[in-house]
Amino acid sequence: MKKFVISILLICICLLILKCNFNIDKPVVSIEKIEEFNKYKSSFENVNNKILSINGDNVEEKAILNEENKERKIFTIEHNKEANNVIGILRIKDDYVEDVLNELNQINDYLKNDFEFIEFSTDRISYEGNGNHIIVYSQSGKIPNYYFYKDDTTKFTVYDLGDKWYLLINDIR
Repeated sequence: MKKFVISILLICICLLILKCNFNIDKPVVSIEKIEEFNKYKSSFENVNNKILSINGDNVEEKAILNEENKERKIFTIEHNKEANNVIGILRIKDDYVEDVLNELNQINDYLKNDFEFIEFSTDRISYEGNGNHIIVYSQSGKIPNYYFYKDDTTKFTVYDLGDKWYLLINDIR
């Protein structure tokens, strides 16, 4: 009986150690970060829909859709620095983004006025600035495996915000 109790205790200790090791690689984002993101989530989703519908008729320079790297398109956010707000997306016709200007400004607020560009690639739409975090929508739902671009060596941590949304935080800043 004593051996049985010791065996059960050892199994429990082993399971506890395995559980701790399993959770080390999966950081948990705080409830506050998820709640904060959820306040702005609809703005991100509306802009996603607009970005996904861009075609040659909506852009001022067709080259944006025919870059050398067809998998990666970068849309630069245009700011009015004096008013501290977003006024458009460079190279995309103003009348096309007019209906999402409010959402672009909401995203700018969420990113603490560090919203510089939207990157659209094969499987993801990233909302980025010059800071140490990126909001990524993964169309397939796969966890992002690079920070800025494929083969990028930037070390980062991924937090799952739910519904294919991820927060990437640069580990070196």
